[in-house]
Amino acid sequence: GTWAIASFYSDEPDKIICARKGAPLVIGIWNKGFIISSDIPSLLPFTRKIIPLDDGDIAVVSSKSVKIKNNGVPVEKKYIEINWDISQAEKGGFRHFMLKEIFEQPHVVEDTIKEFISVWDEIKSKFLQDKRFVITACGTSYHAGLLGKLWLEHIARVRVDVEYASELRYKDFDFRNSVLIAISQSGETFDTIEAARKAKTEGTKIISLVNILGSTLARESDIVLHTNAGPEIGVAATKTFLSQITSLYLLAIMLSGESKNSEYIKDIRRIPDKINQVLNHNEFIENIAEDVSKFKHAFYLGRWLSYPVAMEGALKLKEISYIHAEAYPAGEMKHGPIALISPEFLSVFVAPQDRVFKKTISNLMEVKARHGKIILLSDSQIQNYENITVVNIPSVPELLFPFVSIPVLQLLAYYTAVILGHDVDQPRNLAKSVTVE
Repeated sequence: GTWAIASFYSDEPDKIICARKGAPLVIGIWNKGFIISSDIPSLLPFTRKIIPLDDGDIAVVSSKSVKIKNNGVPVEKKYIEINWDISQAEKGGFRHFMLKEIFEQPHVVEDTIKEFISVWDEIKSKFLQDKRFVITACGTSYHAGLLGKLWLEHIARVRVDVEYASELRYKDFDFRNSVLIAISQSGETFDTIEAARKAKTEGTKIISLVNILGSTLARESDIVLHTNAGPEIGVAATKTFLSQITSLYLLAIMLSGESKNSEYIKDIRRIPDKINQVLNHNEFIENIAEDVSKFKHAFYLGRWLSYPVAMEGALKLKEISYIHAEAYPAGEMKHGPIALISPEFLSVFVAPQDRVFKKTISNLMEVKARHGKIILLSDSQIQNYENITVVNIPSVPELLFPFVSIPVLQLLAYYTAVILGHDVDQPRNLAKSVTVE
């Protein structure tokens, strides 16, 4: 099994003995002693100096020292310093952490771009011959991986597979001549770590995309891409998702051979301002949430890049509002799901003016003809019709529409959950870091 333990011995009450196997465990160096925790963010109010333990480590912790052994052999470990400001782990005047983290996203995208550009040449030199990638992740990170696949294939023209980590672990998967990209906000997601370990036993190079340096996944990877989003306290991922897709978009540009000063880079540098434009209309989205809160079921629909966006929007709604929501490619509606459409069923369409815009609008009209309630996110100048509420999104290059549509869906889920009286920061049955199988 997997575990992390901390225990006292009554004959030596000034010591704590702790150990780990599979589950995360870290020791914080405090000016008053040491603190033991299962995750790094919980230590931030006290310290940014962290000693992460590895599997098999046994640590004897007193108020004055930490002594670590593994298989009976003493181990010297250097602490790592987490470059996070304590104010990032406070609400800062916002009603909830989730809302604060949604509004931090323009800065997060900007910081992630700076972080990636700073290591561009170093990372690029390690990928010159790689033409096949496998992305593995869970939950929101999996949706980021789906967007990464589309960008990598479109921009860099490389082959990409995307697999749920919980499934990849048990598949007879052919990792030959591939690079594994493992995505995890915490870097402690058990299934993702185990999938990476499986790939590593077959000689596969591991890249981790994590928000927490010093996490288990980061330590076991060959290359670490840091998303630089800062601490995310709300259980439902928001800003870490945007930081993940920023890194994946930049990775696609880098692998394509484009320079750090290409038009692609110039385009994404404009995105923080576009996200701010979206956030400035949050009151309109709050008003729409009043209608959403009355429904018990919803479809989220999109094509191409907007399908993973729809998946993430549906996940956010179900996570914090507890409204049943499913995502489908809009073109799949006619193959069964359309049977559910009625005035009591909500459909949220994500339809930018891209290569599949007309097709998506055609699917929307099929729902309208069956009297379904529709919310449309688009950068087109479509007007409100009966049963259709339009959320106008700032116009951006088609490859970047996920960056401006995702915050709308996050806000829609947030305000719906607040209206329904739910705890948006700590929704029922969910944990920030899923460290069990």
